[in-house]
Amino acid sequence: MVEILLIYYSSANKELTEEAIINKIRKLEGKGEKIMTILELRELRGIEKGMEQGLEKGLEKGKIEGKVATVMKILAKKFKTLPSDVEALISGLEMDSLDLIIDNIFELEKLEDLLGLLKKNEK
Repeated sequence: MVEILLIYYSSANKELTEEAIINKIRKLEGKGEKIMTILELRELRGIEKGMEQGLEKGLEKGKIEGKVATVMKILAKKFKTLPSDVEALISGLEMDSLDLIIDNIFELEKLEDLLGLLKKNEK
């Protein structure tokens, strides 16, 4: 029962520090073995949250890299060659700018149009 209350208290009060939990457990008179359960649970939750965030960031990075490759391919096909500075610029773009290029590919007649489109989008 004590363990359940401590788990509830720990999850209900997210700002509770480990030190506060330790002090509360010390007041339980000999039931300090519960401390590891509570702290391990919090640690596992933190690890799971970190893994989820890392996975999300990795997936987003993969999407961007895939879209960069697609934009490079269609621009190279349209303009025959891409200067290295344009390739570097494309490689550093975010998703919305890459989508903008894809959405406007048929309006671009020369590389200067591409650079103008990106500059216009910055504002």
